[in-house]
Amino acid sequence: MNIAIEVRIAIVVATALALGGMSALSAHAVSGTNAADVRVTVEARQGGEWFDARRTNANDSGVISFEDALPGKYRFDIADEDVVAGQSLGIKATMLDEDGIELDEKSDVDVYVHLGDQKVFAGTTQTDSDGELELEGIIHNVIYEVDVKDEGDLSAKDSTRVKMYAQIDDSDWFKAATKRLKDNTVLRVENVLPGKYKFKYKSKDRDTAPQAFTLNARLRDEKGRKIKEKTKVKLYAYPYGVRTFVAEIKTDKKGWITVPGVQTHMKYKVKVD
Repeated sequence: MNIAIEVRIAIVVATALALGGMSALSAHAVSGTNAADVRVTVEARQGGEWFDARRTNANDSGVISFEDALPGKYRFDIADEDVVAGQSLGIKATMLDEDGIELDEKSDVDVYVHLGDQKVFAGTTQTDSDGELELEGIIHNVIYEVDVKDEGDLSAKDSTRVKMYAQIDDSDWFKAATKRLKDNTVLRVENVLPGKYKFKYKSKDRDTAPQAFTLNARLRDEKGRKIKEKTKVKLYAYPYGVRTFVAEIKTDKKGWITVPGVQTHMKYKVKVD
């Protein structure tokens, strides 16, 4: 059963509170209104600052899809030339929990709308069993906040767990993902933006963790766009706090890079040309 939330901005009253309502919809294919093929920048606020997390196009139904969405604030900016009256977007976002762990069962999500200084509770919905959240009635340049109430399952097993922290543009450090090493040697992550990164092993895994691992990362450019051709990437490390050039490498045609010898006590910077 598909779950969706519809947000309608009502007439602005004297208090400047302009929220209509949010209602869960069942057995309904999520869609937008007057938004087919529009260009959208998904702005996220993590680490206290806004940055471009994705740049994408809506499909023929006015829906945009994106993965690896952390709980937090989002703003959906439709390109100026694509903005029309009576327009809204549908959203399909695969959510992570607050530690950046993938969800593996239906999870409750509280949704809020920020109107000026007011944070207004809009409703509670659920992801599906793969963590996908569906919303509709999403308005251009309005701030939404999603709060995932449940936790993903990444309990201790044979493979080492790694926490990945990010610092994008001027943000503070925030937890971007928590994943297992594949074959206890490779950390595979997607939707990695240019920025600074550091890694930590989960405390219970440190005794059996490797000294270093190989990072297999699929990058996006600084605007959050997919990389669709081989692209130069500069990699820096910060031994003793001093920025040191490590290498210039190229992605493959889908934006993947492989970096061996990544260490948990080191900060790294990824710069996409």
